[in-house]
Amino acid sequence: MNNDDFPLITRKAGVELARAKLGIPISIWTINRAMVKGTGPKPVAKYGNKQDLFRPGEFLDWARSLVVSTDR
Repeated sequence: MNNDDFPLITRKAGVELARAKLGIPISIWTINRAMVKGTGPKPVAKYGNKQDLFRPGEFLDWARSLVVSTDR
């Protein structure tokens, strides 16, 4: 990885970022469930054995995709 790939964020930091930047009331449970189902954001790296790391922009794009319009 090069310096252009940083900063990276954890799942918890992604949840906090989505709440702060987008106002989406996402929970850590939501992302954990999505990751198990294979519908969550794609991690770009791992730290240690388990810690998934994400690019902030890609995480926010995924969080935006959870919001659907109520217009019909």
